[in-house]
Amino acid sequence: MTHHDAGTDPGERIAGPAEFVEEHGAADDAQVAGALAEHMEQAGIEPPARRGMIGDAYREIVQRIRGRRLIEDFGEHEFSVDWLGFHVPQGAKGQLKISTAGTVGYGVKLEVLGLGFGSGCRRTLTVNEDFRERTQCLSLGQRVRARVRSFADRGKTAASHVQVDVLAVLAEERRALDPCPECSAADELDDLAAGAAHDLRGDPVGQVYQESIKLEGDESVDIGLPLSLPGLKLKPSVSLKRSIQLECAVKYDLPGGHCYTPYNRSDGWTGLPIWRRT
Repeated sequence: MTHHDAGTDPGERIAGPAEFVEEHGAADDAQVAGALAEHMEQAGIEPPARRGMIGDAYREIVQRIRGRRLIEDFGEHEFSVDWLGFHVPQGAKGQLKISTAGTVGYGVKLEVLGLGFGSGCRRTLTVNEDFRERTQCLSLGQRVRARVRSFADRGKTAASHVQVDVLAVLAEERRALDPCPECSAADELDDLAAGAAHDLRGDPVGQVYQESIKLEGDESVDIGLPLSLPGLKLKPSVSLKRSIQLECAVKYDLPGGHCYTPYNRSDGWTGLPIWRRT
């Protein structure tokens, strides 16, 4: 079991459906369901109907939470949640400078919500950093601490779902990626859209390329956690919501003799280019 250091800002807590229902004790299901619907809307939690539930979805959630049985408490664990990657072409050098864009008062708003009716945290980051020249790709992320438990629905003996309760968003993380999982997957281009290539195959000298990129948008993605928990067959997961307003200045020193092609993700997740060298 691990804990964050004293003085670390754990972020703003978001009570998930299970925590909210449990706080209402033995109140009538219908009454709690109505309050839960209002709470989830105000907290910005995805409505249950969008996850395939039918009928009176909120009452169904209340009844499921009240009727389930704890199978195992796996305790507290820490893991990383990445929110932006900076990619350096193979054999090249790159430098990233980030500043907060616009007048909205924030650079990045992150919300990490545990799935399986779990709770979450949100945190606002102001990013003004020079990440200096480097030859390896870079991941920007947050360290997160969460509690993981498995539950069986009413009448079931085996675990039906895993509840992840995010307890705190901890330190900011900067990790060099060697190898980079996105850049090393040379043949997996289905979810990538190619940009204009820098063809230096006929130029032995090379090129220094600079660009200003504004990143902005509101996106979310579900992330399976890299946790190995004995006896647990289900995958603990969290939902990451990211609101971003950043100005990024990128610089690449590209050696001659190769063609460098930038790719952008086409799955709706805004980011910096992923490079392929041929």
